[in-house]
Amino acid sequence: MSPTASPADSTITSTTDEDQNGMEWLVSFTAAMIPISSFGYAHSRGLTGYMVNAVVKSPLGVYGLLALPFVTLGMEKCIYD
Repeated sequence: MSPTASPADSTITSTTDEDQNGMEWLVSFTAAMIPISSFGYAHSRGLTGYMVNAVVKSPLGVYGLLALPFVTLGMEKCIYD
């Protein structure tokens, strides 16, 4: 602190635990549960089997199933990031 600075100039504002309301977990919980819930609902309605059949019948054929793990892993990664 310089000799000419007032004590009011030296205050530092920061986010502390006192500034938070304790519900921050709800944002990340909701952001993760919405896609997971929609995947679970789609699986219960048979969309997983439909997607496998659609990939097999696509121009990629059975070899398109080799790309499926990478696509689903990318989707999962997007959920958790």
